[in-house]
Amino acid sequence: KQTTASPWDSNADRLQVGRRHTGKVVEMLDFGAILEILPGVRGLVHVSEMRWGQRVNKPQEVVAIGEEVEVEILEVDPARGKVSLSMKKIEENPWTRLADRYPIPSPVHGTVTRLAAFGAFVEVEEGVEGLVHVSEISWTERPDHPKALLEVGQEVTAMVMGVDEERQRLSLSIRNTEPDPWWDVETDYPVGKTFEGVVTRLKPYGAFVSLRPGLEGLVHVADDQVG
Repeated sequence: KQTTASPWDSNADRLQVGRRHTGKVVEMLDFGAILEILPGVRGLVHVSEMRWGQRVNKPQEVVAIGEEVEVEILEVDPARGKVSLSMKKIEENPWTRLADRYPIPSPVHGTVTRLAAFGAFVEVEEGVEGLVHVSEISWTERPDHPKALLEVGQEVTAMVMGVDEERQRLSLSIRNTEPDPWWDVETDYPVGKTFEGVVTRLKPYGAFVSLRPGLEGLVHVADDQVG
């Protein structure tokens, strides 16, 4: 190889940060894909640089061996023969000006993509996911896990409650698409007044009675009879 020019020297002007190339995927690693962007020059696209706002667990989810993709150079280290590349830099960051597109509060429609113990992730557009905390799913239900009320692939409507472009976070609420059934309870159901309801659940300590949709009251066993 000493009898030929180094590809790093002959392509120095083309191996600059910010330059874009079309490369071919030649190898897969657990944490990224190796692309040949120039003859004799290969670079790494880390999984974190493949998609905006979308967690990629392995490169095979996005690219395949032999596939040609456009990339942008992030870093060049000729001494170590390493080039860091990005696929997502080619596309516009969907989180830019997100607050303008989704003012607070505004309704959005999306699809549940992931469920975690603390909430559900909802994709509102390609590359942008929002989190519905488990406490923001329902006014009346208090599930231990969101899977009790939601499932992956389900289409939902939610309200935008917070936008953090820098940290790429979108806070959503499903329950706020409906009025809080408790906000006028003291006015509509004053202490001492008699109402009719429907028994919905029985527990050892008492009975839950529905006064109207979304509003339940508890009749404790100590209060279910007089005398």
